[in-house]
Amino acid sequence: FFNISSGVAVGRHQVTGQGIVMLTANGGTTWNTDSVSIPERLYDVDFSTNNIGWICGRNGYLGRTNDGGNNWTPQNSGTAEHLFSLDFVDSTSGWAVGADPATGGTIVRTIDGGATWTLQTNTVLNDLMAVYAFDQTKAIAVGIAGTIVMTSDSGNTWTPITSGTPEDLFDVTFTDQNHGWIVGTAGTILVSSDGGLTWNLQVSNTTNAINSICMKDTTLGWFAGDNGDVYFYGTSPASVNEAQDNTSVSIFPNPSAGIFSVQNEKGGIKSIEVYNTLGEKVRTSIINNETSAIIDLRTQPKGIYFIVVENRDGQSLTEKLVLDN
Repeated sequence: FFNISSGVAVGRHQVTGQGIVMLTANGGTTWNTDSVSIPERLYDVDFSTNNIGWICGRNGYLGRTNDGGNNWTPQNSGTAEHLFSLDFVDSTSGWAVGADPATGGTIVRTIDGGATWTLQTNTVLNDLMAVYAFDQTKAIAVGIAGTIVMTSDSGNTWTPITSGTPEDLFDVTFTDQNHGWIVGTAGTILVSSDGGLTWNLQVSNTTNAINSICMKDTTLGWFAGDNGDVYFYGTSPASVNEAQDNTSVSIFPNPSAGIFSVQNEKGGIKSIEVYNTLGEKVRTSIINNETSAIIDLRTQPKGIYFIVVENRDGQSLTEKLVLDN
C-alpha cells in the first residue's frame, strides 16, 4: 500500500496461469485487475514512490511501472531463474533474489532503476526466498534450509549468517537499522537487534508455516501463514498473540457504514484498538471487561481496518473490518 487507500497486489491467474496485477483505491474493499498482460506468474511487488514500482516472477521476469501499476514495461534481469522477491531503497537502487539450484540462490542488482541488472555471486547453494535492502550498500537475503546471507559492500560479497534453524525461511523485514524479523516453516520466527548479525528464536504460538511478516515498529506487527493464519504482534516482546482460536468474539455488521458492535460473552472485553492498513492506530477504547462494545468509525475513510480485541486475561484477537461508508 502507498497510503491508506491505494495498493497493488500480484500473483497468478487461476485460469491462464499468467501473472496478475490487482489495484485498489479504497483500502482493499475492492480490487481491479490490471488490463496489462503479464506473461509470467508473479511473486512480489515493491514501490519506491506512489508511481514507480517493480514486479518479479517466474523465469527471471522483472517489470517496472511509472504510473502506479496501470502499465508495466518488462526489464532484462539477466537470468532465467525464478525471482521470488525484490526490494528497492529508492527509485534507482534495488535487489531481486530467487532460485538457482545448480549454483546457489540467484541475486541480481540494479543501480539505474532496472534499466540494467547485474548478476551477483552467492556461495550458498540454496534458493533465496526474500530480500530486504537497508540502503544502497547493505542488504540481507533469506532462503531454504535456514539460509541467511548479508552484504555490506553493495553485493560484491555476500556473507553467510548463522540462523540457528534448519527451517525454510520465507520473509525478512526490519523496522530500523538494528531490529529485524525473519519467518518460515514450522512457525519459525527469528529476531535480531544488531542489524542482522545474530538471530534468536521467538515464540510464535503456531506450528504452521509463516509466509510473510509486516512490522510497523518493534512493538506492532502482523504475520500471515498457512491455513489462513493471521497473527497480531502486541506490545509483549516475549510472544505473538494468536488471532484465530478465540471464536467467542463476534463483530457485526461487517461490512458496516461505520458502527460496529463487538461482543465477547466468554472472555469479556478489556480494550479495543483499531488500525488502518498502514499500521496507524485510529481508535482506542478501554472497555473495563464488559461483554460488548460499540466502535464508531464513521469519521474514517472507507476501506480495510484491523481491530484488536483484548479480553480480561490479556489474550488478543485480530479481525478484519470493512468500512463501506
